[in-house]
Amino acid sequence: MINPPYPRNGKNSAKSRRTLSILCAVLFSVTVTEAQVTYTFSTSTASTSWLNSNNWTGNAGHFAGLSARATATANGANNDIAAFGSIAIAGTLGINFNTAANSNTGVGNNTTANGALTLGAIDALAALNKALTINSSSTAGTLTLTGVTLNTIANTIVSNEGTQNLTLAPGTSPATMTVALGNTTNNVIQVNGSGNITVSAVIKDGTGASNLTLTSTGTPAGQLILSAASANTFSGTTTVDKGTMNLVTAGALGATSGITVNSGGTLLLSGTAGLNRINDAATFNLNGGTFNTGGLSEGSASAAGAGIGALTLSANSTIDFGTGASILNFAGLGAHTPITGADLAILNWSGSLSGGGTDQLLFVGSAATFTGLYDQSDVSFNGLTGYNTVQFSGFYEIVPIPEPSTWGAGLLTVAVLGWSFAKKRKTETLRS
Repeated sequence: MINPPYPRNGKNSAKSRRTLSILCAVLFSVTVTEAQVTYTFSTSTASTSWLNSNNWTGNAGHFAGLSARATATANGANNDIAAFGSIAIAGTLGINFNTAANSNTGVGNNTTANGALTLGAIDALAALNKALTINSSSTAGTLTLTGVTLNTIANTIVSNEGTQNLTLAPGTSPATMTVALGNTTNNVIQVNGSGNITVSAVIKDGTGASNLTLTSTGTPAGQLILSAASANTFSGTTTVDKGTMNLVTAGALGATSGITVNSGGTLLLSGTAGLNRINDAATFNLNGGTFNTGGLSEGSASAAGAGIGALTLSANSTIDFGTGASILNFAGLGAHTPITGADLAILNWSGSLSGGGTDQLLFVGSAATFTGLYDQSDVSFNGLTGYNTVQFSGFYEIVPIPEPSTWGAGLLTVAVLGWSFAKKRKTETLRS
């Protein structure tokens, strides 16, 4: 008989039993989390194939990622990190999404409609010496990124630490790769250096609505560039925490439910004029960051022309109209506290004081809504504090108050005209 580790009776008996119960609960309810494994692409191989275990170091006989092919012998895991330092390949690394039966080179199997490769993250290291493009080399397939911890930032799916550009591309149709956001909490992209991360493959939801965040460990010169030829379909929120998110093509944020731009972050429009880059119903929260139109528009000048959802100002923020002709039409306004609330600085505005000019900041609804929420001290145009509202049918425009110099010139003109008129009348009187 084994003696119990605690007295059978007394005060200590119950305490010891509770201790043992807690210990048993801990022992029998442990959740084992698979460790992150970093696979580094070989510095010497000239192979352009992802699915070749000889191209990777980190786990002998395995490539980075978990394929859907049940018979593959080189399966990794879904939280693998695919790291790229100094490489010998000529710029493009292809993933073979072949789904055919008995295809030893593809990731799929004959029971799936599309191939699939799942891994934790892709990390372009500071040592990366060539611009790198990752795409599909075969049939259509999905690259799912589930997120790991990189640079102490959890849920990271892609990171660029250096000076070279990293691109996730679709490949040549019909060999089209899409990127699925596989983290159910958040999907973080880090741009930490001067190299860009370009995603020209379509980004879609993983399981449920997927959130996307751009951030950085510093103040990078590089950008996250969204340039897919077809609209991205991920439907969660989008956060620009630090760095610049550059929207190049139509539908770049075409399905997102809401956008937040934090201090240190910039949302930039670029590319061809006349494109609808942002979901017209997506709420827009300026939380200390900058919305730079790049001289382009989101929306049109009409009551039905909202190109973005309601605007909320949570911290002192900026709307920069850039160089060009920009119309921004918001569906309305979020809550704001006049005077003590955040301030909105509007830069590079070159519109008309009477409205309808080159640059237009518009809101659907009644101007009384704006004047009820924003004090004159809350808004500035090109450094001049104050605003006027111009009401149109079903929407209104925010414009600057004329500069004092403008009023001064006008008053001087009136004075000169008055003096000339008086002098003329005096001369006529003397003649008579």
